[in-house]
Amino acid sequence: MIRGLVGLFFLVGAWAVQAMPLTSGDLVNLAGRQRMLSQRIVKAYAQVGANVLPVQSRQILDDSIALFAQQFEQLQMTSNKPEQRDLLVTIQRLWPDVRRIASAPVDKQSAALLQTRSNELEAISHRLAGLIEVDGGVSIARLVNVAGRQRMLSQRLTKTYMLRAWNIDSPQIRRELESSRQEFSEALQLLAQAPENTPEIRHELNLIESQWNWFQAALELEGANSYRLVVADSSESMLASLEHLVALYARLGR
Repeated sequence: MIRGLVGLFFLVGAWAVQAMPLTSGDLVNLAGRQRMLSQRIVKAYAQVGANVLPVQSRQILDDSIALFAQQFEQLQMTSNKPEQRDLLVTIQRLWPDVRRIASAPVDKQSAALLQTRSNELEAISHRLAGLIEVDGGVSIARLVNVAGRQRMLSQRLTKTYMLRAWNIDSPQIRRELESSRQEFSEALQLLAQAPENTPEIRHELNLIESQWNWFQAALELEGANSYRLVVADSSESMLASLEHLVALYARLGR
C-alpha cells in the first residue's frame, strides 16, 4: 500500500511540474530526484534479489526506470546552459547501461555493475542539481537541493542494507552506509535551523526526524526476513515524507 502511494506521489509530482512554469526550485527538485532514482533502482533490484517483497519491488524498479527516463527528457528540454548540457550528455551516455541491467533478470553478478554505474549516474545528477541551483540565483533553491539530497540518502541507505541482506558486501558498501548515515543526520540539523522554515515545514521536519530515528534502529536489525520488511517499509514512508518536504521548499520559491 505504501509503495502504491509513493508511486502515485511521484507520478502526480512529475505531472504537476510539467503543467506549470518551472522555477529554479522546481528544476533543482527535478534534477535532484534523478539522484534519488539512481539509488532507488539499485535498492529495488537488491530487494528482488533478496526476496523482499519481490513483486512490489519489481514494480518499484519498473516505475523508477520509467520516471528517470521521463524526467531526463524534461531536463533536456529545460536546461540550455552549456555546463548543464554537458552533464546531460554524460547522463545520456551512462543511463542506457543502468536501464539495460535493471530491466534484465536479477542476478548478483549484474548487481555489482549496476551498483557502480548507478553511483556514477548519481554523482553526475548531483552536479547537475548543483549547477541548476547556482545558475538560478535563488536562495531557496539551496534548501530544495539539500532536502532533495536527503531523498537520495534514504534510498542509498536502504540499498546498502538490501545488498548486504543479499550477501553482497564490500568495504565500499559499508563506507557508503556510514557516510550516508552521517550526512543525513547533519543535513537534517541544517534544515531544521533554516530561517525560511514555515510552521508546516517545521511540522514535516519533526515527522522526518521521528522517522529517521526509527529508520536508524531498523538498519541495525539483521538476519530475520521480518527485519528486511521493516527496513523496506520504513524506507518508503520516509521517502514519501521527504518528497513532501522538498515540495514545500519548492513552493516557497514560487
